[in-house]
Amino acid sequence: MNLVKSLWTTGLFGLLGLIYFAYENYIFNLIWDSDFTKITFVVMALFVLGYSILGYKIFKNKIHSEDDLDIGYEICDIATSLGLLGTLIGISLAMKAFKGVDFDSPAEIKKLISHVGGGMSIALFTTLSGLVTQIVLRAAYYFTGSALIKSEGSTDEK
Repeated sequence: MNLVKSLWTTGLFGLLGLIYFAYENYIFNLIWDSDFTKITFVVMALFVLGYSILGYKIFKNKIHSEDDLDIGYEICDIATSLGLLGTLIGISLAMKAFKGVDFDSPAEIKKLISHVGGGMSIALFTTLSGLVTQIVLRAAYYFTGSALIKSEGSTDEK
């Protein structure tokens, strides 16, 4: 279990480094301004919650079976679903912008491009956040469960 603790701590430092990089390069501001649904930030909060729960369970030795990891898999599923919901909202907003556009007017075409871009940015940010959360959290929970099974196997053999 020491390997799992070390890897979780390394992942935490990587996550903090990534957050610092995103903050320094105004990525959070870009996402905040682009995604008026704020689903991306809900998914990010789910990621932090899921990773924190995993860390708590690892360091307090609260993992005794794979069932103790089920909450992490549920958080992964919710994050993916929210990402897909944001995708649908963003695409529907982008498509809605085409309604009643006069394609002979350059001003209306500029406005259309702006609205379509806004909808697509919502779709892309929410999809990306949902998928990254799903992949990274699921990998962390899966690795923890695999390490648990291996450690139980080596304990049973003694």
